[in-house]
Amino acid sequence: MLTKKLLPVFFTFISVFAVSAKEKDLSYSYVDIAYQRGDFLNADFDGIRIGMSKAITGSVFIIGSYAIDEFEDPDLELDFKTFDIGLGFNLPLYKKIHFVASAEYVNYDVEISDEDDDGYRINAGIRAKPNEFFELSAFTHYADIEDEDNTGLSVEARYFFTPVASVGLIYSKDHDADELDIITFNARLDY
Repeated sequence: MLTKKLLPVFFTFISVFAVSAKEKDLSYSYVDIAYQRGDFLNADFDGIRIGMSKAITGSVFIIGSYAIDEFEDPDLELDFKTFDIGLGFNLPLYKKIHFVASAEYVNYDVEISDEDDDGYRINAGIRAKPNEFFELSAFTHYADIEDEDNTGLSVEARYFFTPVASVGLIYSKDHDADELDIITFNARLDY
């Protein structure tokens, strides 16, 4: 389905932006494209997500993303779209280890109904870059969407082909949303 459509985009993304440069610190200015696959209410879904982050100062950044997902269950033809935008900050704890927090406005649009669900999400965690090739992160979040609250966590491992082009694998789990699990594979360009 979406996997076959996303692979050429991914390889184009990496080949266009594969440049040689010196090692970079943790970046808060980037664009990314992702393929995500998950399970919700015992139904599989997959989709694509486009995201961005832009550093405003050395410690404050704007973050946002847009995702389109579709369920694979033949009895449940359902698409849903997610949009979020927010503000975050980072606090260096040690060389290339940062505490990161953000607050985001979130909008869910489910195809089956004409209603949008709005709310907010707060994220907090650690980003670390132990060497020039790898970045690791772990985050927890709290979300309140239409009076439904939810907590969860995510972990990420990222490999840099060049100082600015990387791929990442992310596992996310929401504890209160009927055990929502998502695995995301993304390509990111730091700028």
